[in-house]
Amino acid sequence: MNQFDKENVKSILLEGEGDWFTANLFRLIAKADYNNRAKLFNAFPDEVNAVHKYLTGKDYEVMV
Repeated sequence: MNQFDKENVKSILLEGEGDWFTANLFRLIAKADYNNRAKLFNAFPDEVNAVHKYLTGKDYEVMV
């Protein structure tokens, strides 16, 4: 995830900006249910946290 992605989570999610990997990954994370988001977190923790923080205002935490 680069600085542009970090600064543009809103436009990537709401306006569909971008067709690069991280933009598509952000949209996938936003659509994922809890179990799948937890799986994505294992591979892409920064990206999941960025999307979750945008959507909820909180850092992402995996509940065991």
